Amino acid sequence: MWRGVSLRKLALLLIGPLIVEAVSTLIPMWMLMQTVATGYEPRAQMLIASLGAAGYATSAFIAGKWVTPATAPRLMLASIVLAVCSGLLAFAFPMYGAFLVIAPMMGACIGHYYVPFQINMAHVKPFHTLAWSVALYNMAWGSGASLGPFMGTWFREQPVLLLGSIAAGLMLVHTLLCILERAAPAPIAPMHPTPAFTSTARQRLNAWLCFFAVNISIRGLYSTLWPYLAKSHGWSDQRTAIGLLAMWAPVPLAAPLWAKLRHRLHEPWIMLASMMLGVSGFVALPLVDTFGWAIACLVLVGVAESCTVFHMVFYANADASTQIRSVGISETLAGCCFVLGPTTAGLLAWDATVSWRPYAFCVTLLCVMMLTVALRRIKLGPNRG
Repeated sequence: MWRGVSLRKLALLLIGPLIVEAVSTLIPMWMLMQTVATGYEPRAQMLIASLGAAGYATSAFIAGKWVTPATAPRLMLASIVLAVCSGLLAFAFPMYGAFLVIAPMMGACIGHYYVPFQINMAHVKPFHTLAWSVALYNMAWGSGASLGPFMGTWFREQPVLLLGSIAAGLMLVHTLLCILERAAPAPIAPMHPTPAFTSTARQRLNAWLCFFAVNISIRGLYSTLWPYLAKSHGWSDQRTAIGLLAMWAPVPLAAPLWAKLRHRLHEPWIMLASMMLGVSGFVALPLVDTFGWAIACLVLVGVAESCTVFHMVFYANADASTQIRSVGISETLAGCCFVLGPTTAGLLAWDATVSWRPYAFCVTLLCVMMLTVALRRIKLGPNRG
C-alpha cells in the first residue's frame, strides 16, 4: 500500500497540515470570540476573518511565483514559526485594533507555508488510488480545522498562557517533524496514484460551483454567524466550541466514505444530496432554540462541506491534461471564499447580532447552485464533457 514511502515524510504529510490548521484557526478564533464578547457588531468582527483570509490568499499567490523545491523545506519551517510568533502578539495585545493587524500577518505566514508544503510533499502519495490520497489529506487538515477553533473557543476565558503554550508546543512538534523529514532518504520513485476515472471539464465546473456556494456559507457561519447566535441563546464558550467542532468534524470523519464511493462520483448526485442537507441545516439553525438541535444543524452543514471539498480536490487532481491549472483554480477559489464568506455574512447582518438576512442569502445561493448543476447535467447528458 505504501510503495516505499518514507515514514518520516508520511508523518509530515499527516501531522503537518493538522498542526498548521490547528494553529492557524486556534488564535484567530480566539480573537473572533474576544471580539464578540467585547460587544463589537458583525460589521466590525467580520474584518478579522476577512483580512486574515486576504493575507493568506495574497501570500499564497506570491509564494507560487518564487518558491522552489530547494527553498521549500526552510520556508515551511520559517513560516510556521513566524505564524505562531505573530499570533502570540494577540495574547499580549488583546485589542480590536491589534487583531486587525495580527490577522493578516498570520494569514500571510500560513500562505507561505502551504505552497512550499505542497511542493515538498508532491511526490508523497502513499495510496494506490487518488481518492484515498485525497481522503488522507482531508483527514489531516480537517482534523486541525476541527480542533483549532474548538480549543480557541473552549479556553477563551482561561489564562492566555495556556493557549500560548499550546500554540508554541504545536510549533515545536512541527519543527521536529521538519528536521526529521529533511533527514529522510529520497523516495524510491515518484508516486502516481490511480484515479477511479479521468475528470471532465463539466465535472470540475460542477464541483467549483458547489464548493463556491457551500464555502461562502460555511465560512460566514463559522466566523461570524455562529458565535453571535450562540451568545444570543446564552450558551457558554464551551457549548460554542462544541458547535464549531460539530461543524468541521465531518470533513475528516466523512472523508473515508467519499473515498469508498469514488466510482459513483462521476455524477453530481451525491454532491447535490449533501448540499440539500446543508440547506436544511441553514434553514433550521436560526429557528431552533435548543442546543442539541443546533448541533444537528451544524453537522448537516459540515457534511455538505466535507462532500463538496472532496469532489473538488478529487476532480482537480483527476484532470489528466491540465492538473496543475485545475488545482490552481481550486486553491484560488478557496481563497476567495475565505474572504467572501465572513464579509458577506458581516455586511448582511451589519449591526444585528442575530439576523435572518445572512441565512436567507446562504440558502438562496446554495439552491441556485444546486439547480444550475442539475440543469447542466440534464441539458448536457451523461457523456458530454
